[in-house]
Amino acid sequence: MIEKMQKSKDYNKLLKNYNEDDWKKFVEFSDYGYNSIKLYEDENVFLKLICWKKGQTTDTHNHPNYHSCDFKILKGELIENVFNKNLLLIDSNVYRSGDVGDIEVRNRYHIVYNESLENAVSLHIYHKNIVF
Repeated sequence: MIEKMQKSKDYNKLLKNYNEDDWKKFVEFSDYGYNSIKLYEDENVFLKLICWKKGQTTDTHNHPNYHSCDFKILKGELIENVFNKNLLLIDSNVYRSGDVGDIEVRNRYHIVYNESLENAVSLHIYHKNIVF
């Protein structure tokens, strides 16, 4: 995945085509909150795996150091609520295993949570707005 990510600039398409199970060796759940595991980072992209137990949630947040985030649900189901800069709800999405999504993270805020009865795992690629 990392080699393909370094060669590709279409991260959404890369995630749509990603059907490997090499991520499973990194899965580690925590009883104290979702577990974010850094898999790769350079000056332009940040790749992480997030492991979610039932009921675990992020705070409402944005990602000011990155322009966009593409993600894929590898296992389970997650809900994302998206807010504008005034923290007014503008969208709500349910993502299931195999779904791919993206968010322009600098101009929006969001909260992500696992409301399902099973654990969930998601793969995220944060990237800067760079013209290649």
